[in-house]
Amino acid sequence: MLWQFQKEKPQILRTVELVRSHPQFLTLRVLAENKIAVMEDFMLADILYSILRLNIDPHDSLVQQLISEAWLRLDRFPMSSLSKFAICLSDQGLQHSPLMGNIANIVAQRLSSIDDIRILTTLMISISVLVVSPAS
Repeated sequence: MLWQFQKEKPQILRTVELVRSHPQFLTLRVLAENKIAVMEDFMLADILYSILRLNIDPHDSLVQQLISEAWLRLDRFPMSSLSKFAICLSDQGLQHSPLMGNIANIVAQRLSSIDDIRILTTLMISISVLVVSPAS
């Protein structure tokens, strides 16, 4: 919800630094970290996306645990969550990771079931770096 409030403001009026440095934000982060195992699949990707938009360090323990848990559940993610998760990986420079390769495999398996062009576009852009053009 914190990111939703920030997102609605113009860039110049966002107070991301104040949010991140607030003592209650640390409490919320610890709470989220302790509840990762009971989060719904779609919430993992949503929370990771929001945390990264609040400029939390990609090496932060919450970010790392969300990614690890998402990796375990990747096969059951809805396509919208898979798309959002792929964006998060790309934002972190993990386009060439084995995790992105797993996402590419899932996209290949479920390609015919993707009916939202935004989801398909995001996924294709995210996994496109894995495609190697043949030698000329």
